[in-house]
Amino acid sequence: MSWKRILKKDKAAEIMEVINENQYSIEMREHLKRFGIPLPDNYPNLSSLKIVTDNLDKPDFVDYIHRILVTGNELDLTPNNPPPFDFLKPKYPPMEEMIRKLWDYWFYNEMDSFEEYNFEQGSLYEMDYDPEYSKSFSKIRTELEKLDPIDDVDKIGMLLQKLERHPSLPMETITYPTIGLDHDEDDIRAEYDKIK
Repeated sequence: MSWKRILKKDKAAEIMEVINENQYSIEMREHLKRFGIPLPDNYPNLSSLKIVTDNLDKPDFVDYIHRILVTGNELDLTPNNPPPFDFLKPKYPPMEEMIRKLWDYWFYNEMDSFEEYNFEQGSLYEMDYDPEYSKSFSKIRTELEKLDPIDDVDKIGMLLQKLERHPSLPMETITYPTIGLDHDEDDIRAEYDKIK
């Protein structure tokens, strides 16, 4: 074993020492994320640092992490830029799958929430409530629920126009969904990242 490999092993051991001592530290996790290490947002523990601990056999990565966590020599690093390691790049499903997940998320958080707040709660608490408004909204909602955000773009567009003309004015509070494939994939990934 060459002295260089021993040096890398020592650096990895020093990194693990810092990680073991600080595995529950929010500050350490935020520090790693600031320098481009994609850690999950769940409660900090050793398993959530696997992206670091599982890759300490990669010398360049060890050097990078060692400078961030051990030596503090981070002045020549640019925070918030992703480091040049392919295994750190997020993996995304196909664009079609992301759009369908965005559709499901939109339906639950926008359509269902609007219906519950404006009609279901309205009827319970005797607020301004018109049964005909509720009935017509529910009909549009049911039709939308059967549609696919990629295969049924035109039908969805027509139903959204109906919502725009609906007396309860849902489209003043409901955002427009992402439908169809005519989008930049980076934009879809950015939207997808927000709902993961």
